[in-house]
Order: sequence, then structure tokens, then C-alpha cells
Amino acid sequence: MTTLLRAFVVFTSLLCLSAHAELLNDPGGDLKGCEVGQQCTRELPGLICADGTPAYYSVTLRKNAQSLAIYIDGGGACWNAETCSNPMFVRNLSRPEKMKSDWTNGNGLWNAYDKENPLAEDFHVISIPYCTGDAHIGSKTTEYKINGKKVVLRHYGHRNIQLVLDKAKALFPDPRKVALVGISSGGIAAAFNMRRLVALYPHSAKYVLSDAGTPFLPQFLKGDKYETAIRVWGAEGNFPMDSGRIKTFGEAWDFNRKNFPEVRFGFIHSYGDMVMMLFATALGASQPGNVIRDTVTEAAVSHMGTSNPAQKVFFFDNLEHTRIHKPLERQFSLGKSLKEWIRQMFNDDPAWDNVRPE
Repeated sequence: MTTLLRAFVVFTSLLCLSAHAELLNDPGGDLKGCEVGQQCTRELPGLICADGTPAYYSVTLRKNAQSLAIYIDGGGACWNAETCSNPMFVRNLSRPEKMKSDWTNGNGLWNAYDKENPLAEDFHVISIPYCTGDAHIGSKTTEYKINGKKVVLRHYGHRNIQLVLDKAKALFPDPRKVALVGISSGGIAAAFNMRRLVALYPHSAKYVLSDAGTPFLPQFLKGDKYETAIRVWGAEGNFPMDSGRIKTFGEAWDFNRKNFPEVRFGFIHSYGDMVMMLFATALGASQPGNVIRDTVTEAAVSHMGTSNPAQKVFFFDNLEHTRIHKPLERQFSLGKSLKEWIRQMFNDDPAWDNVRPE
């Protein structure tokens, strides 16, 4: 490379870094009016909830941050008249009044004042609410007959996430690190969208964290309820593998492991997660008492690999559902702190390892 060419490359790189810093720390355009440290709600054409109400996303800016976290919220799912009329699930079909996450005043990863929180200072945060009833993986309008009335639901969770991810790329084009984080159904979507994260951010260090995002596996269910849910949501075409049949989350995880070995993937789960056990039972769990333990163990062993340096699990032998929005320093398994495990993940610590009670 000639001296003149080398100087040109350095100059253009500095210009890009300067423009990037200006975008992050002096927001304009779609971020105009967003204050540092405050969650800022933004509308986005095309985002829609299951009942037809418009959805939205939010942004939390942090001073001098050079990295980006994209958070996917969780909630219940429905796939037939019974589940889609259950009050527990109906609340996940309409526009939420506000985001449940508070990335300034929350606990765990939401605590901006904790200097040991890996997402506290260097990460801006984009949050995606949940209101489509499809574990964020659907792309279909479905008609149900509920109490003798026609109810049309737009299971557009996958489409909504793609729109927000595209917006994230436009707002934060080249972060130093980018993390895709989700809880419950949002955790399912985080793993599901690893390939999209890789495509959008080829030059950033990438991390995916799934908290209680159970990768339901048909071998631990019975009947065709799993396939029914996938078809009702129109999700079969959104899996990363091209084929005409219904795919499984295990296959999607296999795809991630084989194709994106550079992406750190962390999976947090409880063996007896009561919330996910409820959904597994509704999907026809053959052994309801053991279905979550069997599922996450199979996912860890067969679809992640026990010696995979880029993909690790942190399992608890209890009934709790979701962890990262609670005080991390109080959560231990086998004597290991969940807080330290997450810090090791995001800091690329070679000591990061599996935590699996037997």
C-alpha cells in the first residue's frame, strides 16, 4: 500500500469514526429530542400488534457509548381459540402502554448505575415490546372463532423485529459491540435472529443472550400442537433453513452453531421454569414435570455442544422464570454468580464456561 493510499484510508476511517460518535452522542433525525439516560419511545411505520393497534420501539441513549444492545421483551403466546381468549395471554395481543424495561432505574442488566453491569455504560439500548402473541416469530394474519365471534389476529412478530433491526442499523450503523438480548419469548427470538444480527453488523463483536427462551422440541411434546402453532403463526418460512417442512428450534440452533462460531451465545434457564412448563403443557408435553429440564438439557448437549467455546449455558435447579432484570449478584448456581458469568460473556473472558447442575 502506498503512503498516499495509506493516508487516505486513515483519513476516511477517522471521518467515519467522527460521524459515528456524532450520531451516538449528539442525536438528531429519528433520535432528536431523546435525552441521555431517558427511555425515548418512537413510532415506526409497519409495526403492528396482533389486534391491529400500532406497535413502537424505544431507545435509551448513554453518554459516550460506542456499543448497542437490542432488547426483545417477553410475554405469552396463543395459537387457538382457547389460548387466544385466555386473559393471561390476551394482554400480549395489544399495544403496551409503556415498555416494561427501564434501562436506567431497573435491576440486573437494567441497572445503569451498577459499574459492574456489562450493559451499563458503553451500550445504547433499543427495546422491542411484545404484542403479537407468536413468540416474535410469526408472519401471518389468522382468523379465530372465539365465543361465536370472528377474531382476526396479526401474528407479525418476526416482521416487526426485522423492521426494528433495520432501524437499529440506520441509527447505529457500526457499533463496537452489538448484543441481542431477550427474555422468555424474547429469548426465543434472540436466538432465532442471530443470523440477522450477523448480516447487519459484520464488523461488530456480536453477542446473543437468551433468558428463559425455551427452544421447544417436538420430541418432548405429543400430537401435532407444535406444528399447529408454527403454521398458525406463519413461522415455518422464517426459520433459517430452506425446506418445505416444519422445522424445530433445535435445527435453528444447529444452524447458528455451525454458521456463526464467532458469535457468543449465552443461554440462561431454570430446569423447573413454571411459566414455560405451562406453555409446554398447552403444547402437549408428554412428561410435564420433566419437559423443561429435558428440553434445555437436550438443547445444551445436542444443539450447542458441551465444549463449544462460543456457546455456554447457565442453568438453575429451581422453578424461577427469567433472571436478567433481577439483582444479578443474588443469583447463584453451583456457587457461580450469574453476574460474573454474564460479565465474562460480554468481556470475552476465556474463563467463561457452562454452569449445569446435574
